[in-house]
Amino acid sequence: MNQLTANKEIKQYKSLVESCGLIQLNNMGVLRAKGDDVLDLIDRLSTNEVSKLKYNSWIDTVLTTNKGRIVAQIRLLKSPKQILILSDNNILAKIIEWIDFYTFSEDVEFENISESTSLFSLIGPSSEAIIKNITNLSNINSNVGSSISTCIEEKDLILNFDQIGDIPKIDLILDGHFHQKLISLADKQNISELTPNIYNVFRIENRLPVHGAELIDKYNPLEANLLDNISFNKGCYVGQEVVARLNTYDKVRMQLVFLYLGKNCDPTAEMAIISGSNQVGILTSFEFSFHADKWVALAYIKKSQCVPGNEYYAVREGVKFKCEIGDFGLTD
Repeated sequence: MNQLTANKEIKQYKSLVESCGLIQLNNMGVLRAKGDDVLDLIDRLSTNEVSKLKYNSWIDTVLTTNKGRIVAQIRLLKSPKQILILSDNNILAKIIEWIDFYTFSEDVEFENISESTSLFSLIGPSSEAIIKNITNLSNINSNVGSSISTCIEEKDLILNFDQIGDIPKIDLILDGHFHQKLISLADKQNISELTPNIYNVFRIENRLPVHGAELIDKYNPLEANLLDNISFNKGCYVGQEVVARLNTYDKVRMQLVFLYLGKNCDPTAEMAIISGSNQVGILTSFEFSFHADKWVALAYIKKSQCVPGNEYYAVREGVKFKCEIGDFGLTD
């Protein structure tokens, strides 16, 4: 890329961490869930304590196999009008199919409303102030996990309050035909519209897994940096015994690690990560970071090999590229 592009992306990244940036979540889709048994059923199929979800709040949870491996990460939102399920667009059909497999007499029904819905995120320290300006809301509960249902120019708008690292994030769920108007409103507030590349850099730096890369059925939620999506105090769910044993007896095998790669690396998906003469991991996501002037990446690395001082290399066609560890993600 040329210097003009580099300068533009550096400016966008600076806006994201210092003020505010807007990104349209084209990869995300929405299911409307209906029926009296929705929350109880999903509670029995996923890792978090879904059944106690209150109005005007959201929760992340993971559907798992009986071996405790990832089927899908979903976000459940409970508003006064409806229950919504947010996840990657490409796996919505799989989510419905998975839940349907475990549905017997329960009162549940799902409707895919992705085509009539737009999803955006405002990310940055100024997010809350921007939302107040756009919506004219004065009193906002911006605690992580809270949600507000409101209107903007007579269109329904749902706000989900979240945080990535220390950076506030507000997800906006609105009428699909309103997104150009939202972008126009953002322009008036001098908000940078973020490219997918910039958001991907930010995601990788914060070890956020995505479907198709990190969130696949080779791995379990503990390996995928999703500890906060798991309740160890709730009742049984599909895969619960395996997830609990892995956590209790410290048997988690892999760890999602943030890496820096040299600017000349030219990474590819599923590049081997080696330490010494042994393969210890595999690359899952990567993006070139102009503000760091190098590639950033995520990789699953054997937890036993996540040792400060170890040297790691990404290998492509026999050529080794040295990796610099950004974050092991270890809590102990």
